[in-house]
Amino acid sequence: MYPEFNLDGDNSALQVGAVATQLINKFAVPAGISHVNQLERNNKVNFLRGFSNNAIQYNLSMGYLLFPKNYQSIKQTNLNLYCEFLGQKNTDLDADFLDIAPAVQ
Repeated sequence: MYPEFNLDGDNSALQVGAVATQLINKFAVPAGISHVNQLERNNKVNFLRGFSNNAIQYNLSMGYLLFPKNYQSIKQTNLNLYCEFLGQKNTDLDADFLDIAPAVQ
């Protein structure tokens, strides 16, 4: 367990944010930022520093379409090179997290 929090079913929270995407030919760059406020204030595990209840979350993704060269139909399978950066800055604890996820998609 880590003192970060997420909204994948373990916590109740409010999240407000914005997302922007830029597509240039076969290269896409989505980015997002949000503020998260955890509603559940009880620590599930006894950490010395406790859990964060507020955070700024951010992400930056980059993808490049390798195949097909030209789309004939929306049902075509495609192949992309992809890299995603997912970060979180806890605003009430001194803790930062950054995950980097390269992939072929």
